[in-house]
Amino acid sequence: MEFTEFVDCLYPIISGDKAKDIFVQELFLNITDMMNGENIVEKTSLSTYRSYYTGERTINRFAKRIREYLEPSCFEEYLNNLSDEQCANICQVFSDEISDINVYNATEKLSGLFADIIIQASTKSRKSTKKKRQYMNNDINAPKSEDISSEVYNCNIDIQGDVNICDLSEDVKDEARRFIIEHECEKELFALCQVAFNLNPMHKHARDLYTEYNKCGYEVRKAIMILCDIPILDFENDWDYKYLELFRADIKEQNLCEDKDLLYEGGKYLHKAMNYPEELVMDKYKYTFPSLIINHDTNRVGALVDFIDEYIHNNYNLTLDYDGQPPLEWMINVFDMTDAMACPEKQLAIWLNMFVLSACYVIPINYKKKKPEDITFLAPGLYKIETLEDLYYSALLNLYSIYC
Repeated sequence: MEFTEFVDCLYPIISGDKAKDIFVQELFLNITDMMNGENIVEKTSLSTYRSYYTGERTINRFAKRIREYLEPSCFEEYLNNLSDEQCANICQVFSDEISDINVYNATEKLSGLFADIIIQASTKSRKSTKKKRQYMNNDINAPKSEDISSEVYNCNIDIQGDVNICDLSEDVKDEARRFIIEHECEKELFALCQVAFNLNPMHKHARDLYTEYNKCGYEVRKAIMILCDIPILDFENDWDYKYLELFRADIKEQNLCEDKDLLYEGGKYLHKAMNYPEELVMDKYKYTFPSLIINHDTNRVGALVDFIDEYIHNNYNLTLDYDGQPPLEWMINVFDMTDAMACPEKQLAIWLNMFVLSACYVIPINYKKKKPEDITFLAPGLYKIETLEDLYYSALLNLYSIYC
């Protein structure tokens, strides 16, 4: 059963005189327990809930975000105040879906069904039908020389070929220029704005840049990217979860982790970064990781990206005398992340995002045998990534860069 069917059956029985959007929000509020951290259900707009009711939008992405907070017992308690007549109506309406439902177990069975619908929706993804983007070369927004990725992995920045600046009105271009001027010092983070808008279009971010971009209309957002020669990214539905699963498969194939990759359940600890958006992360870049090459010929000795790069290279060529733990396994032990339940959530989020960000730079070069010029990395250099919010969006943008 799809959510639209479920809510359509339930609405006339228990909604009272509530509007449909408020009723849908109430259902999700009572099937989840978000006592700690931001309440995703409360932050989601009523227009979104209305579209879930009508079927204009699926709950797939939303289900992925709330799955870890599901508490069917809370929904059962919510239903406990129903009258006998309402329970009888529920039994009648849902008898085809729940064969053993009766007035005595109706609340328990319905709670289980609702939880199952959310879980099933969280595993679904749809293929994008959008046209594949076309590019023409331009390198205006290339990362600075101190970017750890620019020395080896930088390639030309492209712009979508089927979008013409001449098609936009002067008012739109003027508004886009005002945005660019006001945020000129953050220009290298502009590509992250597209990720922020795609994932959290109605969210007030810790960094004003992302919030102000979210306030812009569609044409203005497009104009900002065109004027800055940044590609307009083509996000397919549930791209972040899909690409993270591909990444998990790749790091296992490359033995970058052994027993635990801590990216299970859709990478829930990776996404926990948004619980601590203002957390500063610059000090983490100074950490010295194992260097597998004694005479390193770059100035990036000890960087996490080097550790991963050299480890993968050693696996293929067996040229390095290293029999220690794989990078992620090493990090889990050194940073005391062995027990995810005991490790501070914030620390898990920081180092998992650091790992994803760094591994994306080297996996395609070593493992997929791609040339640097075949990949467009749009994430800013580490010197521009100041907060955990920046780091999270940068890690996801790197996933997009290698799997889109």
